[in-house]
Amino acid sequence: MSKENKGGFKLIHLLLIVFFVYFGVTVFKQNRIIKELKSEKTEMNAQIEQIKADIDYLNEEIESAGTLKFIERVARDDYGMVKPRETIYIDKDKQKNPFDSKTNKDGKTD
Repeated sequence: MSKENKGGFKLIHLLLIVFFVYFGVTVFKQNRIIKELKSEKTEMNAQIEQIKADIDYLNEEIESAGTLKFIERVARDDYGMVKPRETIYIDKDKQKNPFDSKTNKDGKTD
């Protein structure tokens, strides 16, 4: 064998190694991107489901907006109104007073 064949043979090995390293790095990066995109897709689907649930709730609110039951709920919840001769009992152990509109869900005042 001559020197040219030995050098050419080594060059082919080097090129193959470079190719496989490049291929491996590329596959690794693509797998990482695919995992990120799948995670993002899962988050987006969860957001879509939440938005659909919100839409359904709002559609129900729209449909019941003119009913007496809806008006009574708004008067009680938003304005703290009670029916005549109705007695309200307040549990002092609870953090949130349901009749205090300035108290948020955590029991803290605004």
